[in-house]
Amino acid sequence: MSDFQITKFQNREITDFSYHSLLLLASILVLMIWLYLLFFHAQFWRVDRPYLREPATRDARRIAVLIPARDEADVIGRAISSLLRQEFTGEIRIFVVDANS
Repeated sequence: MSDFQITKFQNREITDFSYHSLLLLASILVLMIWLYLLFFHAQFWRVDRPYLREPATRDARRIAVLIPARDEADVIGRAISSLLRQEFTGEIRIFVVDANS
């Protein structure tokens, strides 16, 4: 009976050892991944705006605004004046379309 208990105890040691070594291996793998990201992908966690070149001249930028109007006679003037007050140095074209009202 004592031989069976020793064998069972030894198997448990083997199981515990393999579990801990697997956990240690996984931890080392995660550490290596973080070190790779930190040193070879410098500042990978930063989310900056992508670099966009400025247009040749700032006045060359143009936008078009399309306002669908349906029974909007009371507020269409405020909407257009709000658009005209925007801080934009380029050309703004405003189109108001009658939506069959």
